[in-house]
Amino acid sequence: SLHELLGEEVTKERVAACFTRGGYKAEDASRLADHVLATLGMKGEGSVNVDREQLFSTWRLLIEVLSWQAKYILIFENLQWASDSLLDLVAHISSLRVQRPFLMITVSRPELLDRRPNWGGGRQNFTALTLQPLSAKRSYELVKKLAPDLPEKVSGKIAESCEGNPFFAQELVRGLAERGLAGQAATIDILPDTVHAAVLARLDLLSKPERDVLQVASVASSTFTAELFQSVLPAYGAEEIAGALNSLLARDMLAPATGGAFTFHHGLIRDVTYGTLARAERIRLHKAIAAFLLESAGEHVDECVELLAYHYYKAVELSRQSAVPQKLEVETERAIKFQVRAGELACQSGAFGEAITYFENAIQLAGDADKLILYEELGDNLGLQWRVKIREVYRKALHLWRTLPDHQPLIGARLIRKLVIQNYRWSFADKMPQEDAEALWREGLRLAEQAGDEDELWRIRSASVFMTDDLNPLGVEEMRQSEKVRELKQLAEEASGYFEQRQDWETLSEILDGYSALQFRCGENSEATTTVQRRLQLTNLSSRERMDITTSIVSVNFLSGEYEAARQVMEEALDNLRPEDPFEGLGNAMGTVMWGQYLTGHWSNIARFRRPLDEICKRVQDIEGAGGPVANGYQALLMIALSREEQAEAETLLALLRKLVPQFFELLEALALMYRDGDLSRFKVGRRGESIAGLQIMLFTEHEQCPPAGLLKQGDYYADDMTLRATNIAKALIADDNEALARAIDEAEEHQLIVHAAHMRIVLAKRTGDRSQLERARPMLERLEDRLFLRKLYEVEELLQTA
Repeated sequence: SLHELLGEEVTKERVAACFTRGGYKAEDASRLADHVLATLGMKGEGSVNVDREQLFSTWRLLIEVLSWQAKYILIFENLQWASDSLLDLVAHISSLRVQRPFLMITVSRPELLDRRPNWGGGRQNFTALTLQPLSAKRSYELVKKLAPDLPEKVSGKIAESCEGNPFFAQELVRGLAERGLAGQAATIDILPDTVHAAVLARLDLLSKPERDVLQVASVASSTFTAELFQSVLPAYGAEEIAGALNSLLARDMLAPATGGAFTFHHGLIRDVTYGTLARAERIRLHKAIAAFLLESAGEHVDECVELLAYHYYKAVELSRQSAVPQKLEVETERAIKFQVRAGELACQSGAFGEAITYFENAIQLAGDADKLILYEELGDNLGLQWRVKIREVYRKALHLWRTLPDHQPLIGARLIRKLVIQNYRWSFADKMPQEDAEALWREGLRLAEQAGDEDELWRIRSASVFMTDDLNPLGVEEMRQSEKVRELKQLAEEASGYFEQRQDWETLSEILDGYSALQFRCGENSEATTTVQRRLQLTNLSSRERMDITTSIVSVNFLSGEYEAARQVMEEALDNLRPEDPFEGLGNAMGTVMWGQYLTGHWSNIARFRRPLDEICKRVQDIEGAGGPVANGYQALLMIALSREEQAEAETLLALLRKLVPQFFELLEALALMYRDGDLSRFKVGRRGESIAGLQIMLFTEHEQCPPAGLLKQGDYYADDMTLRATNIAKALIADDNEALARAIDEAEEHQLIVHAAHMRIVLAKRTGDRSQLERARPMLERLEDRLFLRKLYEVEELLQTA
């Protein structure tokens, strides 16, 4: 516990002092202390909701600074029972970056590997010690050491029955001893057949006070104090309870825990004991324990809110399963209340998986009106990587809102606005069509007007700034002349002014995001950059919004052909992350920069981003819909692997992409094979691809083929520099104008599209017989080890020699 790490009571001042002694500024130390306290349900002054990875990083930083101040051994026991978030935290803490003596021990049963097959894999200085079942000989030796006076046949039978499990052997021996069957009085026929039966046999020997205490402990589940038993078992005095506890300790059924508390010696003893309770008794005890915890907590309810949520929920759940359910109105109300609070705290500490469970438990118990509120609150609290889940719960909330007889227009408007903005701002494989989104938006606008809420009216009106799919067929000049675009720009300016005056920085940043995208589509690159820079000046933004701003700056630079500037922005973002900041939200930006380094022939620079990209991938790959932003960088790596004809690396990357973006994998695999083999007969023009259109045009021209008209039309829609240069080359190829082709290739090279220019010089040499083009391409391809196109160069060279 943190109390043990600090050696004193946990306060913000003491936690902050640890960071200060570790060299952190007072401001950073105070903020980091708030993050640590947030994970314990102790919200400090000025605390704000932070991302899961920020909190994980904060704990790792705390362990690091403590390791500089003293030598520590950190032990995590019984990890097979740990929540997924705790397992993630332990894995994160193990990535310490200081060269100090530090030992972390994690103890678990094999079931952990069923949940985490790669536990510890790939980490430096990691050693796994697996305890195999005892051999028959070792089992026999253990039994003889535990009970040397047992008859040989009994010892042999116990050694055989325990199947190498030392706990089972121990329980069988203890069971005999507790029944007074030591020595020659022990016989084979009285031995239980299973460890479950062995524990039950031991329970039968307990006195009533001992059995009652153990049963209460089994309901309390984890740790428990003498005060708990005195409250729940009022028929027994303090001395009787103390005597029962001492007896259970002596029998190795319970074990001492920190702070004068107790815990079970083994989880199986707890499970078997809990199984002896009737459902009605379980309900009574869960209610009694919850009442004790609530009374004891006083003003510190958050510190035990998970236990309160658990016990009230179990009481209500068990009651509903009864043949004649009890009416537990107070308990149901409290179960919902504490499940929600536990969910909120889980979100604050980044444990989004647990948060979903808490909220869904509350939703299961709540009435329809409360369900609506809880769905929306869950969607508001989840991190961006859960975008698919966020959309799902908003949709459920909106559906519920429509079914309620007295639905409030403001709630409906708010839910519609959140869904519409999500649909356009974040990527989804099944994006809502424009006409459906517009119909939904109009409904939301009517509801906001009906509610008469000025803030919501501005929010939902400004959501239309994102709704521009119908403008996709327009070229840059047409966009500039569009009346709708002018109106949207004016709206964005007015809404920005309104929310700036209201000091609603999150909403302001959101609007400016849509505004900058609109400006770029009009070819107003410098204006778009200025708008993004304006977002940078905003304060008190969430980590998610700050990461999105970095992504926007990188994207604007990339699309403007400023590839080196994009790289520098990304480098600076990584270097200037606050100590606890996650870089998870930078996955897409990293991929964009990696593509820029691919295009400009700086393939060696990509290694700088591979490690953080891999780290992000590990954190999001199992979350539905979270793999898309990360996949971008792996596609660039795949292109390099294919160019260098590194088949094993290419297969590894394809397997990873299949997991990250299963909905797009067939397309990505087809494009990869087309690039490698030059067979483009299977290419199909899909939905709009923004800058991807430029890469797909390159795919055709580098294999001396003319892109389909539909793809070229897509390329005309966008104002990015790469697509413009690729399109110029394609148009010269289609026109069969080699002079124009040569000029377009030179122009592409001047604009830093080095790799594409080198590939196209091979095509140009083949078409014109100009061997100098090969000599201009050769040094670049050799430096990059681009074997795929070096082979094409050799083929053209041989063709020209024999011509």
